[in-house]
Amino acid sequence: MAVERIDMESLWREWEETLGLQGYIRKRHLILQEESAVQETEYRIELEWFPEGAADWEDEDRNPAGTVTATLDARTRRLRFCHVRREDTPGTANHNTRRIALEWIARLTGLREEDGRLEPISETPEEDGIRFTFRQVEAGVRFFPGIHLDIRIGADGRLISYGDYGWHTGTDIPLLDKPLPAPDASLLRQIAYDAFSLVYMPEMSGKPRERHWLYGVGETFLDGLTGETMAYEWNLKLFGQPPLNRPILWSPEEERRFAEAAVTPEKVGVFINRFITSRESREVLIDWEEKHPDTVPIRPEEIERTYETVREWAGRRWPGGSGQWMISRVLRSNGMLMAIIERWEAGYEVGLGRTKVVVDGENYTFVDAIEPAELPPRPPEVIGKEEAFRNIVEALTCKPYYVWDRNRKGYRFMHMVDCPLLVDALSGKVVTEL
Repeated sequence: MAVERIDMESLWREWEETLGLQGYIRKRHLILQEESAVQETEYRIELEWFPEGAADWEDEDRNPAGTVTATLDARTRRLRFCHVRREDTPGTANHNTRRIALEWIARLTGLREEDGRLEPISETPEEDGIRFTFRQVEAGVRFFPGIHLDIRIGADGRLISYGDYGWHTGTDIPLLDKPLPAPDASLLRQIAYDAFSLVYMPEMSGKPRERHWLYGVGETFLDGLTGETMAYEWNLKLFGQPPLNRPILWSPEEERRFAEAAVTPEKVGVFINRFITSRESREVLIDWEEKHPDTVPIRPEEIERTYETVREWAGRRWPGGSGQWMISRVLRSNGMLMAIIERWEAGYEVGLGRTKVVVDGENYTFVDAIEPAELPPRPPEVIGKEEAFRNIVEALTCKPYYVWDRNRKGYRFMHMVDCPLLVDALSGKVVTEL
């Protein structure tokens, strides 16, 4: 059936038993439609309990200590997130918190460290306990996007929070390919060289940066069967998608008209809050055929109308700058359309600080622009690419990954080519930090 009625009473009972919440007060439930880590529509069910002594709690802006919130995957009923609001700092009783964390993970996901499918990332002491972070692997091979688990255990051995940041956590991993050997050294060098580029790192949030111009290898995935390569993307929605790279052009006459039609930016946060609220419901019905708006492919006419809106904004923002900028990408975000703006044929890539123009997804009006940093029109005089590459070629790395394939709905086996070293493009010095 396309529409499912959720048995809330059964869910309340199941998670009260699992989390040990007998005697707690059922406060509220909420069903949320969201976009998953792999750009699929997913529904989550949020449950909230108050502790037994808070039956008369009236503060609407603040929950009482002891409040428990649990978020479930509506399709699998698996726990995705859980948090216990605690004001008291637990004591320092001698508990094996790591063992307790692993027991919770095994209970909630079926993953056990001894089975070779759970890899520790970090163990961080905090004021109220210890935070453990793990990743799910398959025979030692990581997934992309990463399948991470985050859990905090108090010094008294009680669960404080749990977070499951994977779409396929547990045993339901659709693997499409068998592992293959790593590429030979010559192919590895060629892929790394093709991905080796000059990058500009602007100052962010007013913090001075020692180095602005660096050479580095952009992480690149290689399919050993087909020879296909895919560049890592800062935004997973763009992974595997070709860039638009469309120059933004306008005439002097249009520039004057754009200036006369200047608009006041709106608050993006207002749009986001309105959109998120529109995807929430207290009904207990889920329509599994309804798509989350951000998962719908962008149509050519939407790109055209977004381009026109960006063109008007750019004509006001950069007078006389026609042809100096381009739209590199357009993506959906919280019901809006977001255009990524970069320099046109500038001779470098941007490590951080891309300009983003936000457009109303319904009427294509300008909402706001996010400009973290100024981008120079051209790089200064730097050392050559080949000279810089020779300085880091011996440090190239190649690691196996299972990479999500949105078309085949599974994980394909690939190798990530990368390098931990960077080259200062002005001095030629090899560095390890940005």
